[in-house]
Amino acid sequence: MDEFTGLTEAITQQYPVLGQHRFVLQRGTGSHSLEFFPAWGRDNPNPGEHTIEVREPSLKGQRLQEAVTGDMLHLLGAVDPRSGVAIDPTFLRLKRQFAATITPDQKALDLAAYRRDHEGRSFEDFMDRSRLDAYLRGYIVNQWPREFYTSQQRSLLETIRQYLQGPPETAAR
Repeated sequence: MDEFTGLTEAITQQYPVLGQHRFVLQRGTGSHSLEFFPAWGRDNPNPGEHTIEVREPSLKGQRLQEAVTGDMLHLLGAVDPRSGVAIDPTFLRLKRQFAATITPDQKALDLAAYRRDHEGRSFEDFMDRSRLDAYLRGYIVNQWPREFYTSQQRSLLETIRQYLQGPPETAAR
């Protein structure tokens, strides 16, 4: 029995919408604590499988579960480039609604994070595929302080949390 046995089941019990997708969890090495690779990703160590590499050896227990949950959100907000179809249209719509609420102060922090961590990507790509997911993950798995978010953002994030916690059939809407 490996350290990831039962982890995705525990996550999808809490967030049934995530259970509609299969994820391969494995240990890996690299500069980030975790790395998400979509099935279509060029650098995916398991081509054809949505893969999450856990790269920080000390991630265990609740912290590991929260981190993996956060990385699973990357998939829900993605569009499959092979088909142009959103993986989860409802989640993507909510993510875009959230993006429209970013304040000037938050955008300044985002620009600073981009300059530090952009990895050769455009700011728009950084925001879409990394930073916006960090905002969502930060709230949903309690990694960022609630005070960071505006009341409008907290309300929208609660809607997102409720969507994720709803029955799987709500994702088809």
